[in-house]
Amino acid sequence: MPDEVLLFIFSDLSLRDIPSIALVCKRFEFLANDALLWKGLFFVTCTLPKDHALHKKAHSVLYEGKSYKLLMKEFYSDSLLWKKRENTTSTVVSNVQYVTSVRLQFDTSKIVYGGTGMGNTVRVWTGPKQDEMFPVGHDVYNIHFNDNLLVTSSAVPTQQNLGIRLWKVDDWTAVDTKRPKLVQQFDGEAGGVNYQAFDGRLLVSGNQAGPIHVREIETGKVISTITSDTQVTAFHTSFAEEGSVIVGRADGTVLLYDMRTADCVRSFRGANEKIVAIQHDPTTGTIIGATRYGLKRWETKSDECTHKVNIQMMLGNGSGLESLLWISPSVNCLQFDRHKLITGMSSGPLAMWNTKDLSLIRSLESDEERYRTNRQCSFLQFNAKVLLAVVEDEWRSTIKAWKVHK
Repeated sequence: MPDEVLLFIFSDLSLRDIPSIALVCKRFEFLANDALLWKGLFFVTCTLPKDHALHKKAHSVLYEGKSYKLLMKEFYSDSLLWKKRENTTSTVVSNVQYVTSVRLQFDTSKIVYGGTGMGNTVRVWTGPKQDEMFPVGHDVYNIHFNDNLLVTSSAVPTQQNLGIRLWKVDDWTAVDTKRPKLVQQFDGEAGGVNYQAFDGRLLVSGNQAGPIHVREIETGKVISTITSDTQVTAFHTSFAEEGSVIVGRADGTVLLYDMRTADCVRSFRGANEKIVAIQHDPTTGTIIGATRYGLKRWETKSDECTHKVNIQMMLGNGSGLESLLWISPSVNCLQFDRHKLITGMSSGPLAMWNTKDLSLIRSLESDEERYRTNRQCSFLQFNAKVLLAVVEDEWRSTIKAWKVHK
C-alpha cells in the first residue's frame, strides 16, 4: 500500500492511537513521524485562542517546515495550562516535615488531618495561622468526621488492638483547649487499619490481610463481615442507597459487595494488573479503577470494561514515540464525581479527566511542580468546587488547595 494512502488512514487516528501504530514496524514508525501528519494532528487537537503565543507560532509562515510534533509537545507540556486560567492554587499547610501518609477530610469551614510522624496528634485547620492540635494516642492513618463525631485509626496495631477510636468534638475551632472526648474504642484489624469509611451511623474498616468489617457506630456491633484475602489492594465505600463496598485486587479483578449482607453482587474484569485505587458512584453506576499506568472504567449494569486509557501515552514516555512529556507518571490515588475525575500521581501532575470517556481535560499544576521526579501526590479529596491534595516531597508533606472549574 502506498505511503500516501497509509498517511491518509493515519490522519483519522486519534493522538492516543499514533504511538501504538508506531510500534508495528519500521515503516509505520517512519510514517508516524511524518511532518504533514503531525501538522494535521496539531490543528485538529490543539484548539487555542487567537491571541495565544502558540497559535501565532503555528500559523506563522516562518514555522512552515518545522516540527509540528514538537509544537504539539510544547502545547501539552506547557500551553495546555491556558485552559486553567480560572483555576487558582494555594498552600494550606506547608512543609510538615518528616510526616508521611497524611490523610484528611474537609468541609466549608475546616480541614481535619493527621499522619505518620505527627506525634500521635490530629490537627484542625480553620484558616491562616489557625492550626490547632490534640492527642489521639496513635499514629493517624485514617481520619473521618461527621458533624461533631470524629473517627481515627492507625495502620500500626496498638495495645489491646484498639486501633479505631471515636471522638466527640464540642468546638472544632478550639480543640487545643476544649479537648475532644474519647467516646468509644473499637478493635482494629490484625496488622492495622488500611481502609476506613464513616458516615455518622456506620463505620467500615479493613486491611489488605483480612476481612472488612461493617459496624454500627452507636453500639459498636459488627453487622456484616466481608470476606477478603491478601489479594485486596484498593477499597472504596459508598453509603448511598443500601450501601456498597468495592474492592480492587492484585490480579486486576474488581468486586462489588452489598454492605449489609456482605454478598458479592458483581465482579468486573479487564484490568489484568494490580488495582491501586478505585471508586464507585452508585448514582451513575460508574466504577473507575487505576492500575499503576492506566485508568479503567466499568458500568455496574454490565461486566465489561467500557473505557481504558494509558497514562504514559497521555502524560509520560512509555509510548515508543517522543513523549508529550519526558516523565513516567504512575497513579497513586483518584477521586471523581459525575463529570470529572482527578488523579494524583508519582512523578506526574495532578490531572483532570472526563469520567464518561476518560479523555484528558487538563493538568492542574505548573511545569515546575509537576516535573519533579522525587515528588508524589499521596492523597486527594474534592467536592464540586475545591480540591485538596497531599503532596509529599523529600519527607515533607504539603496540603494544597485548588479551585476546580471544568
